[in-house]
Amino acid sequence: MASLTGQSIASSYEQLLHVDADGGGNGTTLVDVKDGDNGTTFALKLAQFHAEVRGTTGTGATGAGKLNLATAELTVVDNDVLGRIDFLAPLESSGTDAILAGASIWGEAEDTFAADNNSTALVFATNTSAAATERMRIDSSGKVGIGIVAPAKTLHIGSDSVTGEFIRMGNTTNGENVGIGKLATDSADLVFYTAAVPKMTILEAGNVGIGTTAPGNPLAVNRSGDGVIVDFESADAVEGTVSISGATTSYNAFVGSHYTQLKDGQNDLPVGAVVSTTGEIITCNLVTEAIAGVDSVEAKDAVYETVTKQRQKVIVTEIEEEQTSTEIVEEGGKYVQKTTTETVTKEVSTPQYEEVKLYDEDGKEIGTHQIQVMEDYEEEQLVSEAVEAVEAVEAIEATTTNSPNKEYFTYVNTTTTASDPTVYGTWMGKMSDDAKGHSFGDDDKPIYLVAQVGLFKIRVTDTNGNIAKGDYLESSTRAMEGQKQTSNARINSTIGKAMIDVDWASVETDSDLSYKWKLIPCIF
Repeated sequence: MASLTGQSIASSYEQLLHVDADGGGNGTTLVDVKDGDNGTTFALKLAQFHAEVRGTTGTGATGAGKLNLATAELTVVDNDVLGRIDFLAPLESSGTDAILAGASIWGEAEDTFAADNNSTALVFATNTSAAATERMRIDSSGKVGIGIVAPAKTLHIGSDSVTGEFIRMGNTTNGENVGIGKLATDSADLVFYTAAVPKMTILEAGNVGIGTTAPGNPLAVNRSGDGVIVDFESADAVEGTVSISGATTSYNAFVGSHYTQLKDGQNDLPVGAVVSTTGEIITCNLVTEAIAGVDSVEAKDAVYETVTKQRQKVIVTEIEEEQTSTEIVEEGGKYVQKTTTETVTKEVSTPQYEEVKLYDEDGKEIGTHQIQVMEDYEEEQLVSEAVEAVEAVEAIEATTTNSPNKEYFTYVNTTTTASDPTVYGTWMGKMSDDAKGHSFGDDDKPIYLVAQVGLFKIRVTDTNGNIAKGDYLESSTRAMEGQKQTSNARINSTIGKAMIDVDWASVETDSDLSYKWKLIPCIF
């Protein structure tokens, strides 16, 4: 094979170099450019009819093969193409579109180049007819745009013509998939699809539709026929539903409740306890927490000082040594192990010692001893760390502001008055640990619920005899407990209506309370 060393091959050419490697086999090297000191730096090989660019031996990026696509333009401006790869079939007999580039990748300048700027995007183009057109790009900041040339976010998908589903995730074998899309090209409506069918829509105005693409209210739920439209679950168990039947909407297992809070000194109550209003409206106090003041701090730079220290003196020398490496390559259908030997320069550090005479305790010389040769060096030591500037913050005291237009609810308590007309409902329990964000009450106190409408529970006792389903219930002389109402009419002291029979002969006496009671369902 001819060798060209330090020579100009040609000043102008149509075909600078032609290599015919017929019969050489798939491992034949067509072009091999070598650096006399470092070995092969570029090799173009025929390997199963593919080109291979191979660098030198080495780790990391040192031995990487590199292919540069470059422009000769001296003043690169926005939209200039720096390098391009086209995928095409130029000999396709159909001609016309068939011989055009069907796919391309190119680097495109995003700004005028300068000493401190080489902003470049990587563009991917494809087409089904005519020349490849841009489909996706990665801009100079790393944002990816699909269908849009100026991505505004990390991933930006855009189209001036696509409506319906345009992002799909799913199984390619069974067609089960989910997707995201939009209603119209000129809208900001968001649609979620399952199995290519729109199931939920969020309109640009914020209205959410489930089962409808045109929600007219903040939340619209639609179904094609009668049945449950919403269910309410706790630990995956359905506790209540809303259903429709024709033009009728039903609330199932429904209870309506109101807020209350405990006064200082009051304790939480058991579920179903009968409570009455105290007539005291709960004040709505909005609390603003205190802010501690902060003094200003002036910025200070870190302070260093130079100190002299000692260390053992070390002399660094360079030595040359031979390194041998092997690789296995395919040549002419055979695998050949090749050995390469190269001379490398290494640095060797030698600690310095001084030989001194060694004496015994009587002063007699008994030999020699090596001690370290020391040298001075300077080192920067931190004296005080840098301090960031801090702006002063004025202290603000906590405030409590009353909002009288938010005072709708009253405090409650148990009653020992039979047929008490102030009965309020039955105790449901704590809803939240504080009232922050709510429109009533003391922000720092928990919110409790009192059942007043629908179906819930009530504690009843035997002070007025057995209870039959359908009996009205009222307060009793025992705190927390209801009893059978004496009157058969619904009156101002009626709490609710019993849903089951209660035969007190079958109920055991509570050992702590020393009387009988039972928790039963009732409607208000």
